[in-house]
Amino acid sequence: MEKIIIKNENYSLFRNFVEEHHGYSEQDFKDHPEIKIKYNEFMDKLIELNNKRVEINFSAEMDFISLVGNKKGRIKYQDKKVKFYEGKKTKRFYYLDAGLYEGFFAILVPKEIQILN
Repeated sequence: MEKIIIKNENYSLFRNFVEEHHGYSEQDFKDHPEIKIKYNEFMDKLIELNNKRVEINFSAEMDFISLVGNKKGRIKYQDKKVKFYEGKKTKRFYYLDAGLYEGFFAILVPKEIQILN
């Protein structure tokens, strides 16, 4: 069986955009519609993975710490947010984002997602 892998190919684009604009706002989205289109495309891919078991290769920044790693768990789309539940946990979760919100509390930015059986 072939592994299904989804890559966040625009991560560096989002990262550079945030650094150039010292963050981002809805006005930035209006001024740069190509960024919004690419962001929404990746977020739609995450939403399509609702209730799927996955392994994610991620990056995260929290205060002065930068993390890179792998986690296995399940993706859920609830309350218009994409959430990642690690392992078999059902209460603790992380939010998933394409890269614009990296650095916010409890947000993981998946660089690569492998769908598990």
